[in-house]
Amino acid sequence: MAVNVTATDGGGLSARQSFAVTVPNRAPEAVGEIGDLEIAVDSVAELDVAAYFADPDGDDLEFEAVSSDTTRVRVAVSGSVLTIAGVASGAAAVTVTATDGGGLSARQSFAVTVPNRPPEVTDTIPPQVLTVGETRSWAGSEYFSDPDGDPLMLTASTTDTSVVQASVSGDAFEILAVAPGTATVTFTATDPDGLGASQSIDVTSERPRSLGITSVEPATLLEGAQATIGGFGFSSVPADNEVLIGGVAATVTVSSATRLSVTVPVSDCLPPRRAELRVTVQDESDTRLVGVSPRSSEDIDLPVGWYRYAHAGNGCLHLPGDDAGGAYVIGVVSISEEPSSLTPVAATSIVGDPSVVADRSPIAYSAPLREAVAPAPRIPSTRAAVASPAGAVPPVRQETVDGPRGWERPHNEVMNRNREIVQRLGRVDPATAHARATLAPSVSDTLTLFAGGESCSARDELRAVVRRIGDHTVWLDDVENPSGTFTDSELAELDAFYGARVKGVHDDYFGGVSDVDGNGRVMVVMTKQVNQQDDPDSFLGGWVWFRDLYPSEACATSNQAEILFGRAPDPDGVFGQAWTKEQTLAYYPSLLTHEITHLAQGAAWVFGEADFTTWELEGGATLAEQLVAYGLFGHGSGRNMGYEQWNEGRAWYENWAFGLARFFGWDANDATDTRRIPNAPEECSWIGSPEEGNDGPCANPLRAVYDVPSMVLRFAMDRWGDEYPGGEKALMNRLMQSPTRGLASLAEVSDWRVEQVLADFYMSLWIDLNGWDAFGMKTWDLDDIWSRFGPTQHLKPHASTSAGFTGQWNIRAGSTSYLEWSPGGSRGPTSIRVTSANGAPVPDHISVWAFRVR
Repeated sequence: MAVNVTATDGGGLSARQSFAVTVPNRAPEAVGEIGDLEIAVDSVAELDVAAYFADPDGDDLEFEAVSSDTTRVRVAVSGSVLTIAGVASGAAAVTVTATDGGGLSARQSFAVTVPNRPPEVTDTIPPQVLTVGETRSWAGSEYFSDPDGDPLMLTASTTDTSVVQASVSGDAFEILAVAPGTATVTFTATDPDGLGASQSIDVTSERPRSLGITSVEPATLLEGAQATIGGFGFSSVPADNEVLIGGVAATVTVSSATRLSVTVPVSDCLPPRRAELRVTVQDESDTRLVGVSPRSSEDIDLPVGWYRYAHAGNGCLHLPGDDAGGAYVIGVVSISEEPSSLTPVAATSIVGDPSVVADRSPIAYSAPLREAVAPAPRIPSTRAAVASPAGAVPPVRQETVDGPRGWERPHNEVMNRNREIVQRLGRVDPATAHARATLAPSVSDTLTLFAGGESCSARDELRAVVRRIGDHTVWLDDVENPSGTFTDSELAELDAFYGARVKGVHDDYFGGVSDVDGNGRVMVVMTKQVNQQDDPDSFLGGWVWFRDLYPSEACATSNQAEILFGRAPDPDGVFGQAWTKEQTLAYYPSLLTHEITHLAQGAAWVFGEADFTTWELEGGATLAEQLVAYGLFGHGSGRNMGYEQWNEGRAWYENWAFGLARFFGWDANDATDTRRIPNAPEECSWIGSPEEGNDGPCANPLRAVYDVPSMVLRFAMDRWGDEYPGGEKALMNRLMQSPTRGLASLAEVSDWRVEQVLADFYMSLWIDLNGWDAFGMKTWDLDDIWSRFGPTQHLKPHASTSAGFTGQWNIRAGSTSYLEWSPGGSRGPTSIRVTSANGAPVPDHISVWAFRVR
């Protein structure tokens, strides 16, 4: 640059001089030192080199870098960022140059080392068993590799060269069995820098075998079927060959030195699996791993909407595998008809090997393998939880029926005496029952009748006045009743109700009422004798005596007439609980329905071949109430009726619904409606009354034989009625006339095993309660009805999401456990094993069932 200097005096005169000033460019300078780096092969490091250089003039700098050996280290610069890449083991010097705009520069160098990595074991050679003289080899490249790509030198050594020799041939390890014994062989791979990797294996050298397995057919063995084992060294005497499959002895049926035919043993409920097959002759043996399956893949398969069940004490089911786990409902059911029966069971699922698939079995299994209970398209893959709609009305306590609680206990006592009468007196030829002239009373006649039913010698008499002779009934008033009963018009209405609404049900479904007195009518005696059976905790609506169907020669106190003894109005409670006339009149329609059903049952028992359990008697009479209500409200069988219809006829329908709810665990005695009975339904039963030994925990056990049994019979009509000759009416008639009793009568009309009958019933309940259509529950839409009930009234199955679940339950007579099983993830074919609590086989009355949901 130029500098001008001027000098000026006081007069303004001046002189000037100029000279040039030069500022030279200074070179960049290194700042500190770049430290040496170590970087692995195929790794990359970045470094901002701007921090290691400075320009004293503040000039911008440009950077470049070079590697002294690009086969080991490569470098690149972007701006001031240096990228260093490891290429191969070794070292290189990296020089970084910083240059300013004037071309002056500064350099720094540092060392980059790429370390050598040792070889790696890529696969493991398993322990080896060889016979003397046998050799085996393995390619070294399949078991070792060098991460840096270095060539490897292979070596082999042995701990005992007199037993096993080890060597290397080219790229292969080799061993040679020299003499019997055991040695450890070590294989080593070393890179050029001396780094190495090793693996050792145990090698057993055996003397040459005199027995060996060379083939097994079929590829997967089927339990109970035949298999063929090829080899050498077998005995031609079948008994001298020991064959074990999974540790269980197989039966050798045919043998030669090179061939064995065996029957594959049946396991204790194991799924398809891998198992050791061992053949032993004297001291020699050989083994092979084989697949074993309890069923063919076709037999194990189970479509959605189908179920499988076991019977006759077989506590084992086989279910197919599922890539998504699948979902099932599994139950253990008791077909015992001993009401006190309570059977502890343990259930376990065992997951098998999905790669083991057997061909179709040549054996014809006698057990039914699967049945459908719902059409598959109607079964969605998921089910949302059901909540009660806003404003839903919880059930009114069922035990209160317009009066005092508990009519079931005295009624059960009456029916027990009826059963004892028939068992003691036996059956009667209908012709001999008409031992006296037709009973044709007139209005205002006074008749003397035997009312007591303790025995054929008890003479508890009453005198009754004939009030009305209707088309179907004859009405009488006990002369000692505390007050008036019903008016003539009210009696006429009751007679018309019976004729129009009830008689057809009794005739069509129950075989009709007998007519031993020849007048074609049922006598209804309204008497304080019934009221006198009340106590502070119970009342009795009425009764019928089967004794009255017998001729007097067989039973001296028989009235020889079809008679219903019903309670009389007693507003002041003179003879028992206080009942107004209106209350009593409202009660009579259901009383006529229920009790005259018992007369029809009694006729089938006394004059026919029928036989009944308590639950059949009371379940049938309770079902009759439901059937009568269909006509009252325009309802009908097979219509899938929901809450609207149920609520419309609630006075007639609520018993069966609340009875099911109690069976599911609803504690009907809990005023807060928040408590449930634990272990329901499996520890509850409907097979018998408390007097018969049913001591299950469910609420109101006195109604056990009424409500659920009525739905068992409703299920029977829904499930088989369409295909039964004559339809559901004929089916119900057969149930009422069948010489078999209890569950056997259901088996007779269905041609099913009892185990299947109960399994299908309980599956139908679950399916319908979950909003789907069950073949066995066509009349009622249980899901719609239960959606209005609180959570305590719902069925609450046990649940498991584990593929390998365990469960322990106590199963009461006629009942079942419920397990909703939805394991997640892929699951192999699975067996469900049910045993007694101590691990022993289940008794013959225990059955297991499984229904596939998805």
